[in-house]
Amino acid sequence: MSGDLSFVLNLVMLFALGVLALAAQIVQKKPNAAELIGKLGKASGVIGIIAALWGVYGLITALSNISWIARVSVLLLLTMLATVTVFIVLGFIFGYAMVASLLNEQAKAKGEQMRQKLMGFQTILGYASLILCAWWLVARLFPRIMFF
Repeated sequence: MSGDLSFVLNLVMLFALGVLALAAQIVQKKPNAAELIGKLGKASGVIGIIAALWGVYGLITALSNISWIARVSVLLLLTMLATVTVFIVLGFIFGYAMVASLLNEQAKAKGEQMRQKLMGFQTILGYASLILCAWWLVARLFPRIMFF
């Protein structure tokens, strides 16, 4: 995939996940945002599945290029790891409801149990998602900061 398209998709996905994860806090502070967030919320399952798959793809890609990982800065590596983690965890939280209908009862119970545990991290991951979105944008505008 083109680097620019991949970059834009990462930013959009990080922003959408951050807004979804922090929806309650945003609406509490800005009640007029409820309608817009409600529209985004209707797509949360699809966004979650795409984000989780995108995160797994990013992790597999990074691990398959392990020699490249040894040559990048620690800051870039940590940023990539944080981004992949946010994609996978928030993606699972938001996408689980859509996937659960395909699972047997035992798998549903275990999945719901895991989802409940992960939901305790939803707010912090929402903030992390928005911070990562801004960080990637700054790093794209000033690439030297990622390679110190």
